[in-house]
Amino acid sequence: MCRGLETDVDTGALTELPAQLKTAAVTDETMKGSDGSESPSFTFTPPPAEPSDVDLPAADGSVEVPDTAIHHLASAHDLEQGPGEWLNQKEDSMSLWRSRHLQCMESLVRQRCAAEEMEEKLREETARRIRAEEQVERLTVVAKALATGTRVPELEEQLVAQRTKNFLLMETTKRQEQELKEAAEVKEKYESLCRKHRILQAEFDSQYADLEKLHLERIAECTEIFNRVNRENQRRRQEEESRSSQETAAGSSQDEEDISTVPSETEEVNSSKDQDSSDSVPTPLSHLPEPVADPKLHTGVALLSSPYLPFGMNSGWLHAKTGC
Repeated sequence: MCRGLETDVDTGALTELPAQLKTAAVTDETMKGSDGSESPSFTFTPPPAEPSDVDLPAADGSVEVPDTAIHHLASAHDLEQGPGEWLNQKEDSMSLWRSRHLQCMESLVRQRCAAEEMEEKLREETARRIRAEEQVERLTVVAKALATGTRVPELEEQLVAQRTKNFLLMETTKRQEQELKEAAEVKEKYESLCRKHRILQAEFDSQYADLEKLHLERIAECTEIFNRVNRENQRRRQEEESRSSQETAAGSSQDEEDISTVPSETEEVNSSKDQDSSDSVPTPLSHLPEPVADPKLHTGVALLSSPYLPFGMNSGWLHAKTGC
């Protein structure tokens, strides 16, 4: 960036102005860049030597400027008009010196800013040129190696790196393709399962509705049957109650009749016993078969064995009875 130049013009610095401007111009011309190249400079023509008869400013602040100094600080337009006309203008000589000094300093600042901009551009161009030279050198080495058939270590390293990168990219591509294929298969299976699920869900809903309807029908039928059974049980209970009441009434009447008929029956029994005792004759036991000495010697079925006899009877009991 441009650095502003500030100066305080007073009455005592008028004679030193040309020498300072000349020193600044010489310094800018000899200034070097950071890369060794000369920085652009500007052309500055030093003013002619001041005559010895230039009077210093008086104590009251007024000064008499010679024609040569006025001619040097005057502009081109003022010089075309001539020194006589310019001197005829009613203007303070100190203000003229101050205005010309400011104009010179402004031009110096502008030239210095332009010089700094040119230095920056020169540094950028130098760096660009260095990079271009390096690229040209590398390309020259590669071209010579290709022409002579030799190997370039740098190119070999780059080739190995590119091959490794290519191999990794191919492996990554294969893995991604496999993953995409598996994802497609999984997606297809998922869609098929979703379709089956929807079909089964529809079947389940229909069957559930049918079962619910059938369940309601069965509940209605069971309720009707339960009510009918209850009515039937109630009817039977009533019939049994009526029958039991009738039987109770009939039983009471029969008991009365039995009580009245008991004496007559006892008389009939006594009379029948007397008649039997008079008419009865003892019967012999000769018609019974002879007992077998050993039941096991019987050729037929062992009739006297326990399985063929009534419960609690055996051959000993039978022999004992027959022996009696």
